[in-house]
Amino acid sequence: MLHTRKIALAIGLLLLGCVSQSYTPLPPEQANATYKKSPIEFRTGVGKSTITPLNNMVNTALLYLRFFENNKKIAVCGYYVMPENFSNVERQLFISSIAGASFYAGETRLVSTDFLVARTPGANEYDAQANCVETDVAIEAARSLGKITIVAPATKIVM
Repeated sequence: MLHTRKIALAIGLLLLGCVSQSYTPLPPEQANATYKKSPIEFRTGVGKSTITPLNNMVNTALLYLRFFENNKKIAVCGYYVMPENFSNVERQLFISSIAGASFYAGETRLVSTDFLVARTPGANEYDAQANCVETDVAIEAARSLGKITIVAPATKIVM
């Protein structure tokens, strides 16, 4: 019971912003065609939600990301676009899932995904402002860590 309370307190402090986010905000940038687009489907069920990658675009959210080196550390810029046919409940659940997730390289946590925000592109899919952050992970150390994934409670997205 005490262990459960400690976990709940840690989660509560994180949600309130009282725990370090382990990244340094960078200036936002205009997205472009160098961003990797990852279509993901968001499914809900009794007591759980899941995010899975898809090859088709039917009822999927799109995640746009660019990983790069900044000050000898890993940095990332990104945003996501939710489809118009997501219900209000699906929108809120998706936003919560992304806000509670983290990027990993292999088993090493790179950074929380809470800096990612929804965007509505203008003239084309890359006509959007991307939020950017620098992680605390050195680029040299990350080269051998493995594939980058997004991990959230009961959720794993392979990029």
